[in-house]
Amino acid sequence: MSYNLWEKKVCEHLTYEFMSAGEEGWNLIFTGEGTEFFLVCHRCIKEENPPLVVVTDSRIEEYFQLPVHYVESIRGSPEILVNERFRLQEMSEFKGGSAQIPLQADMSDGPVYHILDIEDGALVLRTVDLSEGKVVRTTSFENSEIDLTMPIEFKVSKDGSLIAIVNVRGSHGCVFDIEDGSIVMPLYRGDYHVNHCVFSYEFIEREGTQLLIHASEWNRLDITDVRTGLRLTEREEDDLPYEVNEDGRYLADYFHCSLLASPGEKRLADNGWVWSPIGAPKIFDIEKWLQDPWHTDDDDSYDIPKFSSYYWDGPMCWIDDSLLALYGFGQDDLNMLDAVLIYDTDSKEFVSWFPGPRGEFYFDTYLYCVHKDDFSIWDINTGERLLREEVGVVGLDPRSRTVVTRRGGSLILHSIVPVD
Repeated sequence: MSYNLWEKKVCEHLTYEFMSAGEEGWNLIFTGEGTEFFLVCHRCIKEENPPLVVVTDSRIEEYFQLPVHYVESIRGSPEILVNERFRLQEMSEFKGGSAQIPLQADMSDGPVYHILDIEDGALVLRTVDLSEGKVVRTTSFENSEIDLTMPIEFKVSKDGSLIAIVNVRGSHGCVFDIEDGSIVMPLYRGDYHVNHCVFSYEFIEREGTQLLIHASEWNRLDITDVRTGLRLTEREEDDLPYEVNEDGRYLADYFHCSLLASPGEKRLADNGWVWSPIGAPKIFDIEKWLQDPWHTDDDDSYDIPKFSSYYWDGPMCWIDDSLLALYGFGQDDLNMLDAVLIYDTDSKEFVSWFPGPRGEFYFDTYLYCVHKDDFSIWDINTGERLLREEVGVVGLDPRSRTVVTRRGGSLILHSIVPVD
């Protein structure tokens, strides 16, 4: 239900003067009917049935624009729409491999999956055709600066020839040749507040050349031709095209975090943060950046109008090269409602939202959500939940609509099929 299809109501104390002054904040209460809500002051939030009046002052209507900003608390729950259209069908079982690190579907030759394990103090990758229960390739990697006692994640290049493995909240990572396990490119992003930021890295491809976008400092991103080591975004302070910021630094006062390139690799989403701290997602134009190496250092504005105190690095996914889906209805980490918010990165404006999705986001026709022991699929056009299963998903390929779960010492391949 769109917010402008129902009467806007506030408690009798909320005047324009009160709301514009932000006196101790105001509070949002969902009615449970669609996404309808009303706003009340800090006194009325304590009452079970606060007296409400219909908004007649047009100046107050702006406070109902979504997503609502500066609310002190959110109470109640919006209605979650359910239309069960899919189910999981078990297809095959693969025995072996602890798969403690989430699996990755091979984007170059799916639906095989990459399984990364730590064996005898070394990183070992197995590429597995789960439908046939067959290991296609096994690779052991050279020793690197990666701390194997700390959380690890990885991404595979578009052509399937390279793998980047990083300490999720550490300083080090490495790009390896996926065939022979040799080190192609070490990664280091410094050690400033790395425990508060997911390692920034993302593969892209240009004319068959594999490029890696990666953090080289807490506030600097670069693009490097992985095979040659050529940095395509080299820049020096002497070449700065604008004045240094107030504290004398020439790089943006922005902590780069999780990165995600759009499907056509035209744009890059960066789910980072700024002091005090506040999550402030940014969008970069990759082609513009390749022409202007200072593109990611301009901190005059933050492109997506979604700011959340103490919350960043949350789930996100691209719907297409323009629309970006971000997790969370709310303005701080302790006041966040499970939901997806969709933004147009062309206009930098909010488009729509619906409640319910949580966990890591993936998209291909539908929105797929992986959250601990909860897996769900959503229709982004209607906001309906199409499937929900209480299973722990360790691998997902939306293109082939396959899901991998763990059962004991085995990996189970499921297919997503229509409900009979």
